Amino acid sequence: EKLIMEDLTQASSAEERCKVTTKIHETWQAYSKDLLPHIKAEEDNVIPFVRAYFTPKEYSELVGKLVRHGPPVETGSMVHYNGKEQMMTLMQRNMPGLVVRILWFVLLKPRYNTYKTTMLRYLEIMNEQHDLAKTPP
Repeated sequence: EKLIMEDLTQASSAEERCKVTTKIHETWQAYSKDLLPHIKAEEDNVIPFVRAYFTPKEYSELVGKLVRHGPPVETGSMVHYNGKEQMMTLMQRNMPGLVVRILWFVLLKPRYNTYKTTMLRYLEIMNEQHDLAKTPP
């Protein structure tokens, strides 16, 4: 995140910003291409394994630790891609509704807002600049 903004802010012209965002866009595309098969393998292999050998309570305690102690932007990403309703449903399996609502407002919503105002905004800027770079003068 920091490198993206440093590269973009150091670019002194629209042409340089287009070059930087094109490079970032290409890197992001390559990263996504490599990451998606890994995530699919986790969903196909690791999640069934975890469900087979751990109780829902044990699993939710581990996920809770990851959410509480992980980077805010990472937790915000989980909320974004799973959706608020799915996150709430997952938490309600092992927690009272009041606790879930408190966690939403105290922990998850601020982290989701951090994700929206940083990474999603950076992706929007990158995609806008990439589209501009492809537009003939």
